[in-house]
Amino acid sequence: MAASTPIPVPLTPEEEEEQIEFAILQSIMLDQARESEDNLWMTHSQCVSAAASETINGNTRGVEERSSPTGSSGCSPHVPANTSMSSRRSPTTISNTPDVSERSARSISPERHGQQRRNTNSRNCCKVRDDILLGHILYIEQQEKEIQSTANPPVHMAIRNNHFECIEEIIKEFPEVLDTKNVKGDTPLYVAVSQENILMTRRLIAAGVNLNCKQRNRDTPLQAAVERDNETLCSLLLKNGANPNLGMNRGWTAVHECVDRGNTRLLETLLRHGASPNVRDTYGVSPVFSGAACGRNECLKILLAAGGDPNLCASTKVASPLYEACKKSHQDCALTLLKYAADPHISNCENLYPIHMACKKGLVRVVEELVKVTDKDMVENCGKSPLHFGAEENELEILEILIENGYDVDVKIAKSKISFRDRRQTALFFAVDNDSEEATATLLKAGAQTDLDYVKPLLVAESHRQYNIVDMLIASGADINATFAEEGMIFPATIAFAIRDNEMFRKILLAGCDVARCFECPFEDADHTIFSEEEQKKSFCYFLGLEQNIQWAGWTLVHLLGFVDNVTLCKRMRDILLTTEHWNDIALTVGQPRSLTHLCRLKIRRTAKTILFDRTDVPLPKPLLDYLNHKPF
Repeated sequence: MAASTPIPVPLTPEEEEEQIEFAILQSIMLDQARESEDNLWMTHSQCVSAAASETINGNTRGVEERSSPTGSSGCSPHVPANTSMSSRRSPTTISNTPDVSERSARSISPERHGQQRRNTNSRNCCKVRDDILLGHILYIEQQEKEIQSTANPPVHMAIRNNHFECIEEIIKEFPEVLDTKNVKGDTPLYVAVSQENILMTRRLIAAGVNLNCKQRNRDTPLQAAVERDNETLCSLLLKNGANPNLGMNRGWTAVHECVDRGNTRLLETLLRHGASPNVRDTYGVSPVFSGAACGRNECLKILLAAGGDPNLCASTKVASPLYEACKKSHQDCALTLLKYAADPHISNCENLYPIHMACKKGLVRVVEELVKVTDKDMVENCGKSPLHFGAEENELEILEILIENGYDVDVKIAKSKISFRDRRQTALFFAVDNDSEEATATLLKAGAQTDLDYVKPLLVAESHRQYNIVDMLIASGADINATFAEEGMIFPATIAFAIRDNEMFRKILLAGCDVARCFECPFEDADHTIFSEEEQKKSFCYFLGLEQNIQWAGWTLVHLLGFVDNVTLCKRMRDILLTTEHWNDIALTVGQPRSLTHLCRLKIRRTAKTILFDRTDVPLPKPLLDYLNHKPF
């Protein structure tokens, strides 16, 4: 005979309420099982489910227990003894409760709260809220233990999702989570401010959150508000006790950040609430220094008006705000600092002053103000003059300002400050090396000497083929026979620099260079190779015999012989010239006495100073002038 179908037992209101609770807990249990949550919650859910099942299906349970093959206290061979009875209910029993499950689902539906359901872990803020509201004590106790160790605590999730109901219940039940941190080290207030959520920020402040609690990178909520240029949040935090002078990472404060961003309104708000314009970070950088370095002139004015110190130096650079403003070419900031009595005599770690940087960067207006208040002797004797910087950067207007104010054009760079391989030391050298005819003329007009450097400016002008500068230097008295005396060279270096340039070579020879020194050789007819190379280098024959110069040897000697009287050639010179096409002419010239007309020309030029014959107003017949000036050259 077929078994009869069990008749469902009618539910009382109390039993129906218990069934709803069972469905809620069962839903939580299933979510946790999918996400591999811990066994503690699973055991707790199953126990509660069993208890609810026994209450709802008491009569049916009794029949099942009595018919069990293992007895009233036994367990099924395939089911653990501690497994809830609900997990062993027959399909018929489960099929009798669809209406209850539907009502249960509706009772916890997200739409009930106007939110979209999120598939998150068991620490989802909405689930925590629901369990708080339903009073599930064991689950709440477990959350309380783990709520601060989770990667994304419910309180942070509630803020990110803008769930006000959740945040209300969570902080009411767990007030200690107000200052907890997530895996990134962010506090709830920092998250709310970062999202610029003003209402959530107000709620957290009202709940007593720590306004100065730092996140992992030591940033504060106030810093986050400043970074987002949010004046409303800044005012809200400051009015409720946020510390505007609190140092963050490397001591950087909200005031520094505000200046760096150039937000004048926020800066004024911070200063009104007790922010110090002289607070310093780990490197000794004050907001005034930061404003000068970043070119935030409006912020700088606000800070200085609020009592900011214009002379507070950075400890690492030992540089003043004025020096830094000049260095970064912030002319308006430098003028503002001078207006507030910034000291122009504070040097940096290299013993350089603001006027040096102003000259280097071409800040004409700043230089005009600095020359009025700067001690000239102090900045000239520090190892490097402002003139050096002006000439190096070819700042003509600045050179004129400095010269007009009495700066010495012949001041040399101290040996300890020399940083160039050519050992340059004068402003004139910088001007010539820059190929600047205007700067060279300005310095020469002011009386600059032409031969104070180790490498003479005339040699530099020759190597750069600057014919006009060469003329200016020679006219100002440059040594036409300049050489490298420390190396013991016998011949003029000016000739060596000009042998590959016909026009330059002619200028040097007509300017009165002592050509006879090119034919002086201490070894004469001896074999030069038996002497040390250091001794050989002193003679012109060694220079002419270098591989890169041999091709110019014949041409060079032909023209050099036009500016000397009777000379002899050393053994090396003869060996070099024998291989050139000019040897026959050279041998003829050297092998017999020089003509009287040639000797007279040399005598006239030596007596009358050669430079005069290049002038057009010399009262001599043109054929004679052409002859004296070697026109057939």
